[in-house]
Amino acid sequence: MTTHATANLLLPRLASHAVSDGPPMDVVAVLGFLAAFVTLVAALHVREARAFMLMLAVGVAGLSLYGFLQGAWPLGIVNAFFSAAVIGKWRRRRNFSAPAVFVRAARPWVSESRMSRMFGSN
Repeated sequence: MTTHATANLLLPRLASHAVSDGPPMDVVAVLGFLAAFVTLVAALHVREARAFMLMLAVGVAGLSLYGFLQGAWPLGIVNAFFSAAVIGKWRRRRNFSAPAVFVRAARPWVSESRMSRMFGSN
C-alpha cells in the first residue's frame, strides 16, 4: 500500500476523532460564558453611559439564570438581587453626566525633569 492510499484511509478517522475530542459544550455553559463576558465588558464601562448600566443588569440577570440552571441556587439568588439593584440605579439615574475624572481643564504642558524638581531650574 502506498503512503498516499494510507493517508486517504486515515484522514476520515483523524477528522472524526478531532471533532469529538473533549467534552461537549451544552447550552447552559454557553449561557454562562456569554453572561459573564457581557457582565465584565459592561462593568468596565458602566461609568461612561447609562446603556452600559442596563447592559450590566442584563448580564448579571443572565448569570442569575445560569446559576439556577446549573443548580447553584445561592449564586442565582445573589445575582438576582444584584441585577435588581442595578436596574433600580439605572432607573434613578436619568440625567447621566460623565464623572469629573473624565473632564479635564485645558492647561499648558509644563516640561520639567526630576533634576529641576530636586535642585531647581538654573
